[in-house]
Amino acid sequence: MLRGVSTVSASEPYGKNQELLLTNGYRGMGNGRKGFTIVELMVVVVIAILVTSITVRSIGAAQAAYSTRAARDVFVGLVSQARSQAIESGVATALIVSAAGDSALILNGGGNNTIVNFDRQFEVDLRMSTANIVLCMSPRGYASSSCTNFSSVQTVAFQNNAEVDSLRLYPYGQMRY
Repeated sequence: MLRGVSTVSASEPYGKNQELLLTNGYRGMGNGRKGFTIVELMVVVVIAILVTSITVRSIGAAQAAYSTRAARDVFVGLVSQARSQAIESGVATALIVSAAGDSALILNGGGNNTIVNFDRQFEVDLRMSTANIVLCMSPRGYASSSCTNFSSVQTVAFQNNAEVDSLRLYPYGQMRY
């Protein structure tokens, strides 16, 4: 027989190995212990807290990115709406953007005015190099230089915490983002 190798007989299926396991304190699944120890529960709680905090941070960042993008898209829609209202009504229409009030207003001679407050609706701050921007659209759908108060490209930034989305507004009503 080889040294260190034990044989198992049919009458003793586990032989000395079973006695060795029982003497070391291992009793298998039926050891009489019920439930979990406090250490095991604390490990599970710590892991759950870590996973939750990581998830909440990523959701907050995604929400900030979504709100800045949505505010920018609404601003683009306002410029298009001012242009279409001027064409439909045959009257010059003004888009007034206020950085101090975080808002934009479409003034139409026909009394069909639209106001968007970016701070209340999207929790976004407007950042511009000037306090107010006025962009006037003529009844032909072009930006009118008669009441537009800027002659160079203006950057309009939408900021929510660290997330910033911006666009460039040209004096003739075009936008790039």
